[in-house]
Amino acid sequence: MYADFSATDITCSGMIELLKTVEVGQQKNINVSTNLTPLVYIIPYIKYQLLDYPHDINLDEDTVTLDRLVFLYEIETLCIKMSVNNKKWDEREFGNFCKGLSILTVLNYLDLSHSNIGHIGVKHLSEAMVKMTQLRGIDLSHNDIGEPGAQILGKGFENMTMLEYLKLDHNNIGNAGAHMLSTGIAKMKQLWSLSLSHNNIGDFGAECLGHGLKTATRVEHIDISHNSIGNIGVECIMEGAENMKWLSHLDLCHYNIKDVDSHNLQTVMEKMTTLRVLDLSHNEIGDLYAECLSSGFQFMGQLSDLNLGHNIIGDIGGESISEGVETLALLGNLNLSFNRIGHVGAERLIKALKKMNWLRHMDLSHNNIGDMKAESLLQGVEELTWLQYLNLSHNKIGDEGICFLCHGIQKLTLLRHFDLSNNKIGDVGAESLSKKMENLSKLRHLDLSHNVICNIGLKSETKGVVSLRKLRHLDLSYNEISDSGVETLSAWIEKLVHLRYINIGHNKIGDFGSKIVGGVIQNLTRLRHLDLSYNNISDVGVDSISKGMELLSQLKYVDLSYNRIGDNGAETLSKLIENAHQIRVRELRSREDTFDISPVVKAKVMQLEYLDLSYNCITDHGVVSLSRIVGTLKLSLFVDLNHNNVHNMPDYIGARQERDMAGAAAHPTYVEYWQRSMSKHIGEVKSDQSSVPSYESDFSAGSESSDAIDSDQRSGESSGYDSSGSSVCSAEW
Repeated sequence: MYADFSATDITCSGMIELLKTVEVGQQKNINVSTNLTPLVYIIPYIKYQLLDYPHDINLDEDTVTLDRLVFLYEIETLCIKMSVNNKKWDEREFGNFCKGLSILTVLNYLDLSHSNIGHIGVKHLSEAMVKMTQLRGIDLSHNDIGEPGAQILGKGFENMTMLEYLKLDHNNIGNAGAHMLSTGIAKMKQLWSLSLSHNNIGDFGAECLGHGLKTATRVEHIDISHNSIGNIGVECIMEGAENMKWLSHLDLCHYNIKDVDSHNLQTVMEKMTTLRVLDLSHNEIGDLYAECLSSGFQFMGQLSDLNLGHNIIGDIGGESISEGVETLALLGNLNLSFNRIGHVGAERLIKALKKMNWLRHMDLSHNNIGDMKAESLLQGVEELTWLQYLNLSHNKIGDEGICFLCHGIQKLTLLRHFDLSNNKIGDVGAESLSKKMENLSKLRHLDLSHNVICNIGLKSETKGVVSLRKLRHLDLSYNEISDSGVETLSAWIEKLVHLRYINIGHNKIGDFGSKIVGGVIQNLTRLRHLDLSYNNISDVGVDSISKGMELLSQLKYVDLSYNRIGDNGAETLSKLIENAHQIRVRELRSREDTFDISPVVKAKVMQLEYLDLSYNCITDHGVVSLSRIVGTLKLSLFVDLNHNNVHNMPDYIGARQERDMAGAAAHPTYVEYWQRSMSKHIGEVKSDQSSVPSYESDFSAGSESSDAIDSDQRSGESSGYDSSGSSVCSAEW
């Protein structure tokens, strides 16, 4: 079983009284992540209790009774984190704690991550680990142990031959620390997972680790990413992994791998036949190194995930990589984004795609596919019947290219995420796309932002679009959709009843289009994010939109920034919030008339949490309208009024501000609302997005258990959009 005491700031005596209520021998695990003082003193006391001392033990003027704490001796998992308190251990306190740890001879897993123990704490810990012979896993990440701490750990690990899991991320151990650690790692015959990311390790440190890993034949997972390791260090690590018969995951991203010819690379890759995940992204791999990698892929028949994104692979390298990956029959994830693959590389990749029958995730964004390559790409895409994620953004694909692609895309019946943003798709391409999506019944995420779609493209038959019943994320921002285009766009949206995110910002909707949008969104009862920024909407348009928002109880984020909204619009929104509150109260009271409903009402009222009205024409009068509703109802609503015509704060608001500042902990967003709404707006200031709530998890496939949509496949999907929903722009009204 598992005992979790991390939810409260408990004192030493309180911890003891709590533990007395637990049956002896029942709890095998304990997690403490707030106040460490209780455990620091309790563990040393156990030693006396085991020696049958029947009386109270006095240690450092703290007297406790230990009649039922003997079960702590049998702890198997101990998780302690100081990050909540944001402070470092007291050296004397941690020393006592480590003395107590030394008697936990059956401890299997120790997690001290984010505890700021430093190299001094590591010294005490290494002394305790000598007696912890059953320890199988250690997590000391985010502790700033540095090179001195790593050297101490290296000596301590020499006696821990049974260790299986070691995580030391974010500790700045450097080359010297890696050198000392390698001596301890060499003794860990049972090690299966090693993580040393973000540690400023260079080639020398990688060479030492490579030597240490040669005897760790059971390792399955290696993560040494985000270091300063170059080509020589990479080969040393791979050489160290030659004898690992079960190695499945190798993360070498964010290195300093240069584009040089390496004849030794193929030799070391020949023996990595069990590798399933290889990450070489964020390096400087070019055509030469890509050719060497390609020759080694033929030996990696189990590889299922290959990430070569954010490199400088060009035509020749793309051609070489394509020749290598076509031998990977089990490849399910291919990432070649942010490269320089040209016409030749794309043509060769198309031939390779025909043999990748199991490919589920393909990212070719930020390349130069263009229309001509898109036509050829059709031949490969139509064979990818298992594809679920396709990203072709930033590729200069125009109408001609998308028309060819559509013929292949209509066969991707399992596709869930489709990104065509930042291309040159116009009306013809949008029309063709809308007709060919009839079979994409599982699509959840569609991004057509940053294109040149106007009106004509939206005037096609909606049969294909209506079939997208499960679509949750629709982004049409940064196009040229005007009033007349919105009228046809409504035919897209009104049938997509599961939509949760709509972004049609940075278009030309205007007040007439707002009226149409308001009439459509009222049927989208699951909508949570609505972005209508940069659309030339005035108070008249706000009135129409507000009517559509009245029944959207799940709506959390609304962006109406960079429009022409004035005081009347602010007052309309205030009434919307007030009416929604009253409707919710009446609804709850009609259902529950036997008890006081007020606590339930406070938890269930208006769901809106963020309203962006920045860069509009609201004056002090509009602020009063908003403040009256937000302040009276005590809603946790953040209203952004940056860059409006607000100058003076009325006395009524000032009196309330002083009272609410005292309760800032209870209503932080309300206080933030006042601080920002009353700021002077002179010149252009970059918008502060730090307080914008993040709803990314809300738009994931499995965010709501109540949704009966492909419940068997929820776990593998995420929305993949930026939750802030706004951008900093230079335009002013």
